[in-house]
Amino acid sequence: MGNPSAPPQLLHATKCFANLDEEALRVLGSHMSRVSYAIDEHICEDDGPGDWMLVIEEGEIAVMKHDADGEHIEMAILGKGDVAGEMSLFSKSPRTADLIARTPVTIWALTYEDLDAAMGQYPSIA
Repeated sequence: MGNPSAPPQLLHATKCFANLDEEALRVLGSHMSRVSYAIDEHICEDDGPGDWMLVIEEGEIAVMKHDADGEHIEMAILGKGDVAGEMSLFSKSPRTADLIARTPVTIWALTYEDLDAAMGQYPSIA
């Protein structure tokens, strides 16, 4: 058996991929990597490279910002089917927040290179 692919129904439920057809979702999903994180593990950091995005398969992620004193402030909680990092990926800009696992988390990650390869294979993804 080959590498697992992101489930098309998970991708279709997201705002950024909702308009793609079944084949486009299958191709895109085949270019994504499944990654798991433990509670309190940092997934990405503010001002870090924005060269990948994620779709949450299970678990919860806290979106955190630093206040003037350097303390973390929880801005949002993301869960199953939510997307993070797409703005940084599409604009090739640094991250704008820390993402920290609140529970055990499984995500599907998509790098810029993998997105480019998926679009080369199935141009309507663009």
